[in-house]
Amino acid sequence: MKKSALVLIDDFGHPKSTILPVVEQIFDRNDWNVCVMDRVDQIEDMLSAPDLIVSFKNSISEAPRDGENWYQKSFTYKWADFVNNDGCGLLIVHAGFAFIPKEHPVITEAVHGYFMGHPPLSAITVEPVEGCGHPIMEGVSGFTSLLDEHFQVGGLTEENTTVLAYSFAEDGRQPCAWAHESGKGRVAVILPGHANPTFQALRHPSMIRMLSNAVRWLGQE
Repeated sequence: MKKSALVLIDDFGHPKSTILPVVEQIFDRNDWNVCVMDRVDQIEDMLSAPDLIVSFKNSISEAPRDGENWYQKSFTYKWADFVNNDGCGLLIVHAGFAFIPKEHPVITEAVHGYFMGHPPLSAITVEPVEGCGHPIMEGVSGFTSLLDEHFQVGGLTEENTTVLAYSFAEDGRQPCAWAHESGKGRVAVILPGHANPTFQALRHPSMIRMLSNAVRWLGQE
């Protein structure tokens, strides 16, 4: 029986035209039924947990003029329960990490790290943690992205996650990939991969390998 995945894409800095080709590469359609959505109002009536939720989508991407963050919508408060109680996997990729309120259950009960901002675009080097041996990093080599957003991360500790890779840029070092068990489910966050029509950091072969591995691990294959 195929597993089910809900994938959120499309925002002002990361249009769906740059994300859809990546989605096609990281899921094996023999194993997954993938539902790709570009508007959060399409999933407000989601009552049961899929096997995997993936968000590439900036949480203020559909904000009205008053600045509402779509993580304030009630359906997102189910996600931590989906992970911890129902065994759903949760994968947060790049822009999907930005602006989630740090007191939101997705952060406090599942992801743990929170977004603090990023400096201007720069070259970023990604280096896997030596000897970590995690399935997400199998076959993944270090690489340099010439233009990316170097996300600043707060809240992570050795007790609440396993850091899989660090990124290095002019502003220093940051954890850029981490993963852990959470209740009955699993969580992974992968932060490199700014995607727009001009440059395609998200499509780097090491990124595709890391994301593909993450889908399999989060799906508990």
